[in-house]
Formats: sequence, C-alpha cells, structure tokens
Amino acid sequence: MKSTENTYPLYIKNIAGILVTSGIAMIYNGTFQDALVGGTGGFIITIFNFFGKRLFFNSYLINLFVGLIAVLNAFIFHKIGLVIDVSPAIIAVLLLHVPGMAFVHSMKEILKGNFLCGFYKSLDALFLGSSLASGSFLASQMLYFWGGI
Repeated sequence: MKSTENTYPLYIKNIAGILVTSGIAMIYNGTFQDALVGGTGGFIITIFNFFGKRLFFNSYLINLFVGLIAVLNAFIFHKIGLVIDVSPAIIAVLLLHVPGMAFVHSMKEILKGNFLCGFYKSLDALFLGSSLASGSFLASQMLYFWGGI
C-alpha cells in the first residue's frame, strides 16, 4: 500500500534543518560561530530523525536523543574552542523539536468541545517536551560528572 504522506527528500530536510537552526542561533544573540554549531546540530538531528523513523523509534525516544545530541554537539565545539557560550547553539537545536503546534492544536480541540481528544493531545505535547528536556538534562549531567561543563 502506497503512503499518502508527502515528504521531502533528505537533502531538502538537511538544508532546512541547517538554515533554521543557524537562524535561531543568530536570533538568540549568537555569533557566526554559534550559527555554524547550530547548523551542524540541525544537520545531525535531521539525519538522526531520518534513520530513527526508518528504525521505527517512537517520537519520545527521538526527542530524548535530540536533547542529548543538542548538548553534546555544543559541548564538543565548546571544547574545540569554536564557541564560548553554548546556550544559543543548544537552544537552536532544541527549538526545532519543541511541540508548540501540537499544544496549539490540543487547545483548539478543547475549545471546539472535544475535551478527551484535546486532553490527549496536550498530554502528548507535554510528554514530547519532557522527553526533549530529559535528554538535554541527561547529557548535561553526564558532562558534569565526567568533568565537562
């Protein structure tokens, strides 16, 4: 059975991931180096999303690893000396996966009167966001205990 889902090729997703994360890093008072690190993180997570979905990872596990990748990517470039402040690079990568639209759709469902569906969607958005935060927390704690940041 053929899928009816319209998807873009991987190279288009990679270009979009690089451009979006680089732009977000610049918006959050980042330098050109922060934009490069954010673009690198965007490239890595678009590749990870592609292979994660091919391996049938669920979205919670993908978001957990995106949080890990965001912090580890910024930390590696910080240790190399390319960036001084890791915050814009981490924020840029994390914002690519924040479930903002899912939460907006859940509120729309609640306002339309579909309370059960809206509650389910808001709970799903909450769990997606918490898995993203858990991944970044896990990576930062690993780096702290191993003498990193």
